[in-house]
Amino acid sequence: MVAGAGAAGTVAEMIEELGAAVEGVCTGWRGRADDALRATLGHVLPGMVRGLVAGVAAEAEALRHGDGRAVSMAAQRAVQPAGAAFIEGAWQLQGHAEPLPPDQRPCCASCGRRMKLVRADQPRCLIGRCGPYALHRPYYTCDVCGGGYSPGDAAWALGSRAIDPDLQALVARDGVDRAFDAAALGAVGAHLQVRIDDNTVHRTTVGIGLVALGQIEARAAGGTCRLGPDPGSDTVLLEVDGGRVEAGREWREAKVAVAGPLGPELDVDKETGREHLRCGPLRYTADIADADQFFARQVRQLAEDAGLYHPRVARIVLLGDGGEWIENRWASLDLPERVEVFDILDVRHFQEHVWDAAKACWGQNSPRTRTWARQQVDAVLEHGPKPLLETLSHLRPRRAEGREAMRRLKAYITGNAHRLRYPEFIAAKLPIGSGAIEAGVRIVNNERLKNCCMHWSVAGARAVLTLRALALSAGQSWDTFWATRPQLTLPPVRELASLRRKAA
Repeated sequence: MVAGAGAAGTVAEMIEELGAAVEGVCTGWRGRADDALRATLGHVLPGMVRGLVAGVAAEAEALRHGDGRAVSMAAQRAVQPAGAAFIEGAWQLQGHAEPLPPDQRPCCASCGRRMKLVRADQPRCLIGRCGPYALHRPYYTCDVCGGGYSPGDAAWALGSRAIDPDLQALVARDGVDRAFDAAALGAVGAHLQVRIDDNTVHRTTVGIGLVALGQIEARAAGGTCRLGPDPGSDTVLLEVDGGRVEAGREWREAKVAVAGPLGPELDVDKETGREHLRCGPLRYTADIADADQFFARQVRQLAEDAGLYHPRVARIVLLGDGGEWIENRWASLDLPERVEVFDILDVRHFQEHVWDAAKACWGQNSPRTRTWARQQVDAVLEHGPKPLLETLSHLRPRRAEGREAMRRLKAYITGNAHRLRYPEFIAAKLPIGSGAIEAGVRIVNNERLKNCCMHWSVAGARAVLTLRALALSAGQSWDTFWATRPQLTLPPVRELASLRRKAA
């Protein structure tokens, strides 16, 4: 660092001297209507040069004596003031720093009256990836409603927060990846060298997540069905399951859904050697909601966005664990009649039912348990559920517990017979295991919301689940969401502060 009053004075003199020289050149450039680049540089360069000189002077010690890492970090800090000046120059270039003519002043959104200019040069202090900067702009108020407004703030989607839209997106992305206190020290603090606290990370992440959830609810209320994009394949997968999360002082089910194209490439199961269509880029959605709401809102919209209703799609694979809350609601999606639907029961859940019945009948460690269970599983995989149903019809266990277990197994197989057509599914090279949704529950819910000592409010958990699913989804889902400018509809800070729970 440059020390001493003399050094500080020297730096100020250098900034002033170089700035004056650049300003003299740029002044003539600003009026060049025939040269857009010069006109742009005329607005941006003077402040950038001053900022760069100040930044380099502040890092002089690292420049002279630092090692490679220290110099690299110093370079990032040194150019931050120039970057802030670049933003301020763009603000001025776009005309947001100048008051509007009286007949063009904004009208109040509440009463429609023409607003009054109260400050022609009010600063708006913000923090971005380039550190702190200030935007000077006119500020208008309504004499009747008392509300304030600056046209530039709306044009740039600045919202009401002290961090700019770009940094909000970075903070929210980091906030759905790791704990809020770790996020404050992570990508933003360590990588960008911009200081923010964990409360800012929490309020930004949860606030943006609530906006995303609100968009889902508003879209569901609209009731229109979208064909969605071309999924890139004629076969599409949709899976639903749930995981647990501690929210609102009790354990609740976080429901998760995943969808994406299947094939045409093939994968080989390492355990069985069977080929099946490879899962393509996957999209996710998640929420803490009852089953009807989850299917009506999140699953329906996920199906649309993943292209299940696209004319190209000829086959849809519905894969689940056989839970009634899932199987009884597939029909609510109103899948096209022209499409062949394969409703498949996850093979691992089927195997668990067979093994549990065998253990109840002959015991945990009985050789007959292992032999019988393996034979029945193999028979269903090769011939479908009919051989197992015939076996169960003639089986007469001695123990009452075994008879009841086999009765339940027979009812389970009978009720899921159409989902156990494994020979048909295998021949069509369709997946019969729910690996995609099991991984989805883990990465969307467990890896973020179930870490040690995390306790969530219900609203906070729903917000993070929604935003994390969006961030992990394939395609342009994240960028498309931010293009809606969610910063402009963030909830007030006082509402978000009450949602913070211990170690979330």
